[in-house]
Amino acid sequence: MSYQHVAAAWDAQLPALTKLVLVVLAYHACPTCGLCWPGVPLICQRAGLGPTRVREDLDRLVEAGLIVVHGYATGGRNRATEYVVLPGLPELSTAPCGKCVDNRQTHRDARGLR
Repeated sequence: MSYQHVAAAWDAQLPALTKLVLVVLAYHACPTCGLCWPGVPLICQRAGLGPTRVREDLDRLVEAGLIVVHGYATGGRNRATEYVVLPGLPELSTAPCGKCVDNRQTHRDARGLR
């Protein structure tokens, strides 16, 4: 969990339910690089929202620049989409940290985020 990401998510000027989805993503974000990959079912469970609403909110957050899709843009069976949460935070590095490189699903090298 990243306190800095969660605090910034609460401060975002968003509609309440969209903000809740951002807070769930921020809760799962790596404190070093902001990378996370909770699936839509987990986001639904944590936020208490349905999958259609969560997908719409994820699209809104991408359009607002508050999350960046890093890998597996369409998700799918056993492949959750990878996000970078709040990429504008000044403390955030520009590449996945060593822990995330080892744990993430895409197993791409750490040349930086798209």
